[in-house]
Amino acid sequence: MVGPASGKRFLASYQISSLVQGVFRALEIDPEFLEKHVREIKICVQPGEAILGYTGVEGVIGELILEFDSGEQQMDTFANIRKFVQVKTEESRGCGAERTPIVISS
Repeated sequence: MVGPASGKRFLASYQISSLVQGVFRALEIDPEFLEKHVREIKICVQPGEAILGYTGVEGVIGELILEFDSGEQQMDTFANIRKFVQVKTEESRGCGAERTPIVISS
């Protein structure tokens, strides 16, 4: 037996990054995904800061600690992670970029 009834948990770390370079606006996480799977959120940037598109570790802006009922569920989720977790950016406007709060919603 695997999953909640067995007491086995499948934990994973997801390195958050943007697909494009720009100004960080918000991290959006699907509410159901947040409730069921997210155990910890670490964000290393503030809204209004410039971020790189992902090209390696220098493009990572944070981390999610996730929990799943099975390894299969974990792999399926990671194959479709952009359905549940999105980094919202805006094209850079220089130093005067408006600052907005981090949003965790769908």
